[in-house]
Amino acid sequence: LRNLTAEEKQAFQNKKNELNQQIFDDQLGFTLVWELLTEAKKPIIGHNFMLDILFMMSHFNDQITYEYEKFKQELSSMFPTIYDTKTISFSKRFQHLFPSGNSLGEIHQLSCNPDQKDFCDVEIILDERFSKYKVDEESKEQSHVYHEAGYDAYVTGHVFLKMFANAIEEEDKQYRNRVHIHKCNFHFRQDAEDELCLSLIHI
Repeated sequence: LRNLTAEEKQAFQNKKNELNQQIFDDQLGFTLVWELLTEAKKPIIGHNFMLDILFMMSHFNDQITYEYEKFKQELSSMFPTIYDTKTISFSKRFQHLFPSGNSLGEIHQLSCNPDQKDFCDVEIILDERFSKYKVDEESKEQSHVYHEAGYDAYVTGHVFLKMFANAIEEEDKQYRNRVHIHKCNFHFRQDAEDELCLSLIHI
């Protein structure tokens, strides 16, 4: 046993602080991602993700307000621009393609069909580290692992680009900040009054 020098004590303390910070960061988990997303103010894209928005706000933000208009303001301050591929799929351009349903998987598989001309001709190149999601060169089929967080995020981005890459300004205005609500005749409008979706009403 011996007494540590001042330099050794400082080095030991620095190492201890680094370890504590690492443990703290691990405990924070997705909160760090949430902070990056809210600070970046980049467009947020999801599919039928109203509940996802509520879940994230309730877990990673302050307590959700019970005032509807105030909730819209808070959401808009964090994410000024959001797009919902479910909402876009109800447009006149795509609605006829989904007579039986417009789940994320159904839209994705249809958008991968080279003969389907309603979608934009966009080449999407995956990073080599995500080879699990790539198309098999022999079978020409892609591994589908829906409901895996990384894959669902990739597929949502893929679908959005295929549907919206060539959108004109008027289309962008029509679907920006509009989120589908399951079994509801209204779309949630983040920056305006909610609108009645007449195309969803079956009389």
